[in-house]
Amino acid sequence: MLLTCPDCMLECTIDEESVETANCPSCGLVLYSRSGQSGRPVHVAKAEREPTADELEETRQWKASLNEVLPTPEQLPRLIGRYKLTQLLGEGSFAQVYLAFDSQLGRDVALKIPRTNRFNSAEQLARFLDEARHVAKLEHPGIVRVYDIGWLSDEACFIAMEYCPGGSLDGLLKSEQISRVRAVDVIAAVADAIHHAHLKGFVHRDVKPSNIMFGSDGRPRLVDFGLAINDDQQANYAGEIAGTLPFMSPEQVRGDSHHLDGRTDIWSLGIILYQMLAGRRPFAGNRQQLSDQILSREPKPLRQIDDSIPIELELDCQKCLAKSVQDRWSTAADFAVSLRSYMEEVRRTSVTRATIQTEALASSTAAIKLRRLNNLLIAIVAVVLATGCGVILQAVISPQKIEPSNSMLAFSLDSLPLRKEFPLLEREPRKLLWFEDDPTCTLHFDPKSSLLTVGSRSEVLVDLGETTAAGYRLDGEFTKTAWTGNAGFFWGWLPDSANPQNSSCYVLFLNCQNANKPQPNFGIELKHLGLQPDRKGQLVVSSDFTFAGETIPAPNAVGGSLEVSIQASSLKSVRWNGVELEKLKTKFFEACKLVPQKVPSMSKGHFGIFNNHGTVSVRNAHFQVLKPNNKG
Repeated sequence: MLLTCPDCMLECTIDEESVETANCPSCGLVLYSRSGQSGRPVHVAKAEREPTADELEETRQWKASLNEVLPTPEQLPRLIGRYKLTQLLGEGSFAQVYLAFDSQLGRDVALKIPRTNRFNSAEQLARFLDEARHVAKLEHPGIVRVYDIGWLSDEACFIAMEYCPGGSLDGLLKSEQISRVRAVDVIAAVADAIHHAHLKGFVHRDVKPSNIMFGSDGRPRLVDFGLAINDDQQANYAGEIAGTLPFMSPEQVRGDSHHLDGRTDIWSLGIILYQMLAGRRPFAGNRQQLSDQILSREPKPLRQIDDSIPIELELDCQKCLAKSVQDRWSTAADFAVSLRSYMEEVRRTSVTRATIQTEALASSTAAIKLRRLNNLLIAIVAVVLATGCGVILQAVISPQKIEPSNSMLAFSLDSLPLRKEFPLLEREPRKLLWFEDDPTCTLHFDPKSSLLTVGSRSEVLVDLGETTAAGYRLDGEFTKTAWTGNAGFFWGWLPDSANPQNSSCYVLFLNCQNANKPQPNFGIELKHLGLQPDRKGQLVVSSDFTFAGETIPAPNAVGGSLEVSIQASSLKSVRWNGVELEKLKTKFFEACKLVPQKVPSMSKGHFGIFNNHGTVSVRNAHFQVLKPNNKG
């Protein structure tokens, strides 16, 4: 069994069959004990009486019965009631969580089954379920939903909850560097959810990255209200110290559980925001050092760690981490409003900067054209003086005499800092594959809201940038009024060196088939398109090759988020609504082995939006360099 120490966050492997008690090798905290004292440090104000011999025997028989019901990983899949347990998602000192399929409602759920070592009687489990019933009243899109509670047998209980396939924020922080914009967006969304819980009278007491999960829509969900206390019951918790120490507020460390309010959760949110912005937590050390720092030491200012962090975010975070609750944000909603005000200012500033750059580029282009015109007039005069007027017309109409302006220079993104997100929809996009005589080809761009809308009944490409980076990432949110046809990203567009008139690119798109049926098929496909000019000189698709595809759940009314990462001239990852599409990537590599001649480089060229049939709206599109040019 793998446990994470709540104090120093060290991961420890525990063999519960061979040990009575296990301590964290770093800070010494009890992580596992057959007596039930494990996990978070808890001080019980009033000692309980010693159980009688009959009560001990009853507890032993009850635990033995529960262990017979719980399956081991080797016994999966296993049907328990209406739930088919297919996978052990995780386990800790308090519970085991399984991925299960609800046969009655036809959906995946997360089935949480408390561990026997955390409870000494069936009555304690009943109180655990009573607490879950209260939490089920928290109906908010940012709080994981509780679907069902009940008993697997006379002794074994469960909680059926919303399944979040996007993983946890803790896992995300360990696997990649999160952009500043994304960090603020996640914290603001979680603050909204926490505010809703506070309005219902609950204090969570254990807000931390592992308790923030991402749903199928890619949005964060607050989970695990196992330590939450209600205003009506707060007096019963006097003197209790509960939570995960690195994220606990000073009042939690002091054991003032009977005086807690929502501002203790705001402190925890501040710790998470600090960690996401600085790459580390404000307090570190063993259990005693952490406690002392939380109670008496001010965190190091964020801008002393990274001076590129805006002062507004530093002040927002400092207000969360005030030692006195009176100096913190009054409500989590106020905190969310401040974060979103910062984001709105960033957007306005970016639009203004883009406008200034566009105007400067236009002025520069006009000056270049004026110089070229002067040079042309000088050349014409020279020709007149040298050969007479008969050659003047030929000199003027010859296309070789006028150098075309390189409009693509404005789209190069190779000068961006490593891993810095660049918003792609704050400048005018460029038509690449387009049919001017087709009335269904429409393009609307609103720089104020950073929204791009593209309509067509055939393949079109809208250019958003160019790069020669060895690794990069594209992401964006795609919305369709009706999910028909295809929409997604293209990349790797370069003219064929052997035949400059020909070119090719990759396209990754959401594909809807049989849209008129009650249950249409949805999937993500990866193709390679060959492009060449037709008789009119317009670029058209001359050939295509499908590398891979993967079925996905039908997108909801507001669409979904598509992300693709390219590295080492190959496909690194594909995500839909935050969920990794491992099958698609595996199929791609298998196809590459079968048809290596059809696998040109991915990492160089132009990229942008692909659409085929119907209208798609795109917002929040970003580009990020993961690995610079090999030559750099």
